[in-house]
Amino acid sequence: ARSHGGRFAVHCKVDTGMHRVGATPEDAMAVVRAIADDPLLSLEGVWTHFAVAESDAAFTTIQLDRLLAFRKDVEEAGVTAAMWHAA
Repeated sequence: ARSHGGRFAVHCKVDTGMHRVGATPEDAMAVVRAIADDPLLSLEGVWTHFAVAESDAAFTTIQLDRLLAFRKDVEEAGVTAAMWHAA
């Protein structure tokens, strides 16, 4: 980032139930705070990956609820992200 004269925009992946990659909601708060506090980074987005969106609407709703609860915690901590998204 220094050599490019700016900040790197990054996204934080939150594991809301797929258990493949990403920080747990508990650990993700430390990640987004570290990104927000780093002068070379910019928290552009936070996202999750739905495990079984096409076959299990109930579990997908649980995952969405986890992401939205995390978003509330992040916003209450004073950290902002331009994008919140899911795949």
